[in-house]
Amino acid sequence: MYLNVNEIFTSIDGEVNAFGQGGVSTFIRLAGCNLRCRWCDTVRAQIKESGSEMMVSDIVQEIVSSGIKKVTITGGEPLIQIGSVTYLVNRLIQERIKISIETNGTISAANIRRVWVSLIVDYKLPSSDMTNQMNPSAFKNLNVCDFVKFGVVDREDYESAKSVSGFIHSMSPNVNFAYSPVMTDRNIAFPNTLANWMIEDKLDAIFSYQLHKILGVA
Repeated sequence: MYLNVNEIFTSIDGEVNAFGQGGVSTFIRLAGCNLRCRWCDTVRAQIKESGSEMMVSDIVQEIVSSGIKKVTITGGEPLIQIGSVTYLVNRLIQERIKISIETNGTISAANIRRVWVSLIVDYKLPSSDMTNQMNPSAFKNLNVCDFVKFGVVDREDYESAKSVSGFIHSMSPNVNFAYSPVMTDRNIAFPNTLANWMIEDKLDAIFSYQLHKILGVA
């Protein structure tokens, strides 16, 4: 079985996940995405042609040989290749590798085995221009190891995230919520603003700063 892979590399996992933000992880970045978010930070992986086919068995061997016990499957949108991703996850679980999967809220991961797996599901807010592409089934039956992540640019995004959280909570009562400031040259101070909004509103959510970007690593 094959996966269309954009790149494999090792870095700090700066995103929220059940195994701890800031851990060393091997990233498997898959090629191709079904969205075109206005502020996408991995445009290079959007098209299928940005990747090359790799056998899942070869990927697993590379991971095991590295000795690193955590894998982050990202994209692009990894669940476009859900059949091969499911096979990869099962193989990694057999090797007792911890796995986080970063996905964009358009495809359900319900059929993926959920042992040693943490889902980070983006809910796209108005600034992305992709809110109308969100698939409710992608937010059903998420558990305490999973996160719904909001990339927030401004107050409109923030209010939209608060508004939709109740609907998501009704489908997944145990899921975690994370608010992540989307950084641009024009809103350098926005992380502090977002944090203050969350404090004022006493949100039951995590403020998620992308540690890898602060550190200047991939």
